[in-house]
Amino acid sequence: MLCTDDICPSSVKKFWTYWDELKKSIPKLKLNCFVIPHHCRLESEHIGGWAKKRKAFKHWYSNNASWLSLHLHGYDHTYPPENTRNAILQEALIKTGKTLLSKLIERENFGYKAPGYYLNNDTRNILRKEKFLFICHQTAVEWIQEPNLFANFLLMQSHTNGKSADSIEKIYKKLLELEDCEFITFEELYEQPEKNPADSSVL
Repeated sequence: MLCTDDICPSSVKKFWTYWDELKKSIPKLKLNCFVIPHHCRLESEHIGGWAKKRKAFKHWYSNNASWLSLHLHGYDHTYPPENTRNAILQEALIKTGKTLLSKLIERENFGYKAPGYYLNNDTRNILRKEKFLFICHQTAVEWIQEPNLFANFLLMQSHTNGKSADSIEKIYKKLLELEDCEFITFEELYEQPEKNPADSSVL
């Protein structure tokens, strides 16, 4: 299971060619993208450059929707991390981000990855209240709602850039070491018909 963070127009413009090349090399590749709605300018349809970025992001998504699953990476990803704020502000940011992403992809249920990997009990309570599906951590997944399909998977994280310790280039090199990978998205885990847990592998 591949995940990439910080998806917004600037990261897509600068670095998405890395994922495009990887997709060409591995046609069955699927990717979970954690999106920053404010940086995608999803709030605005009519304000100058904001509207242009929003349109460009929607175009990018429509061109790649067949192999992407979009989820929430906070609202604005500023510093200090937004989940250090009080519960009222956290809830406002999470709900706003969820609403904007829902309008883009016409889906209401998402996973969540906390900006800076910082979250607390207030964050978890808000995510449960807003019916989020899961919290993706750096090396593990915390299920809020259990998926319909249980499967063993290797979680591989990347930022959408070319140079970091978890860069796409390093992900690609690791994938080359694995023989005949199968890929799955979080969305597919929840879309599968419900099965008897006794018939499934457990994470």
